Order: sequence, then structure tokens, then C-alpha cells
Amino acid sequence: MRLTEPVLRFSPGGTLSASQEMDKERTLPRAELLHEAAEVITGDRNKSYGEPTANFDNTARVWTAQLGHKLKDGAEFTASDVAQLMIGLKLARLVADPKRDTWLDIAGYAGCGWETVEGEAS
Repeated sequence: MRLTEPVLRFSPGGTLSASQEMDKERTLPRAELLHEAAEVITGDRNKSYGEPTANFDNTARVWTAQLGHKLKDGAEFTASDVAQLMIGLKLARLVADPKRDTWLDIAGYAGCGWETVEGEAS
């Protein structure tokens, strides 16, 4: 299946065929996780920690201050570095304990990370 094709197509009566129902069941867990991640990063976490780019910028400054002596001269962490490294942390946790919440966090960090990349490019 190409990414440009819809996963499900409705018949004129608005019902799904049996094969479409099976496709829906197979894709539901991944879609649910991504939907929940979107809700979390734009809702609860956003309210608790503020906008991700600003939060990740602050984290990058702290990490640069703490680890600057290990970086090349003049190098600094960026907000997108923070997102990538947090995804790395979550990947390491999956090795020991593959919890759904960890996958949820990875999806959230990916969304926030992309937002930081777009911000750094502009």
C-alpha cells in the first residue's frame, strides 16, 4: 500500500466491507497510540511543561552547561538534539521493559522533535 492511499474506503451506504473491517482492526492499535500521543503532547504535557521547543531549548542549554567540557569548542546542544536523545533514552528502556507508555513517549518525542527541526530551519 502506498502512503497516499487511504487505509479505509467507505461504501456509498457508509459501511465497511469485511476486508476493510479487518484492516481497521489491524491498524487500530497504531492509530490509537498516535492519536493518544497527539493528545498528550498538545494537552497535558503542554500545560505542565510549556511549548516543546521552548522546553527543549532550556534543556539544551542545561545540557550544554553540564557537558560543554566534553563538546567540541563552541558546540552546543539544540532542541532537536534533546528530542533525539530522549528518543534514544526511551529506546534503551524498551530493551529492558517494552511498555506501551514508552512507545507513547517515543511517538510524542518524535512529534515534538519534528516541531523543533522546523523551528531551527526557519
